[in-house]
Amino acid sequence: MAFQLPKGDPDKSLEVLGELPDDIPEKETLLIEQRLRRIYGRVSQLPRKRPEVPVTNKHPDDPRIFSAVRELDICWSFGIEPLATQIYINARGHRNKVNAEKRAANEKVPDPKSDPHRHILDDFEKDNSKLVSWHIASVDRRVITALIRGDIAVQEHNDPEFAGLIYDNHRLQFRPGTYINVVARRQRVDGQEQPYVGRGLSYNEWSETFDSFKDYLKFDNDATTQSNAWAQKVDQMYPLWTLENQQLQHHRDERRYCKNSSQETQLREFIEIGEKVWLRPLKAIWLQDPKDPHLDIPYARCPIESGWAIYVADRGHGHVTQKATNYLLGLFLAILKALWGERFEMKQYQIFKVIAPLQAPIAECLVSELTRCYWYQRGLNPDLAGWCKFLQMWRTETWPSTYARPSILVVKQHSLALTSIKKIRVLDVTTV
Repeated sequence: MAFQLPKGDPDKSLEVLGELPDDIPEKETLLIEQRLRRIYGRVSQLPRKRPEVPVTNKHPDDPRIFSAVRELDICWSFGIEPLATQIYINARGHRNKVNAEKRAANEKVPDPKSDPHRHILDDFEKDNSKLVSWHIASVDRRVITALIRGDIAVQEHNDPEFAGLIYDNHRLQFRPGTYINVVARRQRVDGQEQPYVGRGLSYNEWSETFDSFKDYLKFDNDATTQSNAWAQKVDQMYPLWTLENQQLQHHRDERRYCKNSSQETQLREFIEIGEKVWLRPLKAIWLQDPKDPHLDIPYARCPIESGWAIYVADRGHGHVTQKATNYLLGLFLAILKALWGERFEMKQYQIFKVIAPLQAPIAECLVSELTRCYWYQRGLNPDLAGWCKFLQMWRTETWPSTYARPSILVVKQHSLALTSIKKIRVLDVTTV
């Protein structure tokens, strides 16, 4: 049966969102309620139907078998504003969850100014610029859909028109912007054509990968000669760029991709959560028959890591060579290479172009929310987005100026006054 939002009184449309958080000031709450009424009031008049989602027939071919993906995919089917609103709700929900956990543990609630989600929340609540909607509108609809579903590499391989779109607009360039690293299957291995090009890992491959993570993290009383040998093999899959990595003593529990207790904790969280989110959709099939062929079909959705850089192409090269990458992505790629050689590759795409310093944190947070790439969301990001030092870059005048016309540079020097999307629209950005 087709999905329909409640018609009639727009106030009833708010029921689909539940109750608003209590910690928003009353005045801002009223403004948000008014915006939500307008958005969902318009959505209720749309003739468009909710996308059909095979809820009972779980199959790795469909990237929407993950509930969080379905949620964003449905909102995106209604347009830019519903998607932007859902992203705001997700960010607000994460902040409330963290605050509730702190209160339950009798700990101090974090300062909202230190919350990396604050950029998304401020953009929505303060109604000062609407950069979230602006960035979404700046990218082709098919690309946004592929980001949400995590199958951008599959679409690029199967659809020549989409591949041309990627080539024209989303190759890594030496300019400011956000990017994603997508771990996908290669087209050729040892000169042989491979099936399922552009897809991620299968159920069985994910299961073996998580077991390999556990072997890599065997320390202290659990350490064995075999586990140390495995860790040493993994650590040598990519060039050892630093003297510290070249002098690792694995028999003393030293690891290239796990240098302290906080990294170990986060890696174990990645394993625990990953076993739930990646193995859960097909767990029932495995329980019935561990040799079921569906378990060897790769998921259409790939694991993703995202970030932002002033020179995206240079940053991307650091990830590929592992000269400058995060420990979770580095370990993941090293384990895949140790297990299956060159079966997988890392495909890279530049997503949102950044033409002013104040756009950087919002663009980074937005691409992270669209791809759900944090370690607790089935992604490969060990750090939350939004911490980019854009203000320091602005103050020290290191923001690149060779990609913008003088009209943009004038606004850049007065970027604290850049608080309205209307001001961004008048910029001459034809060369950006």
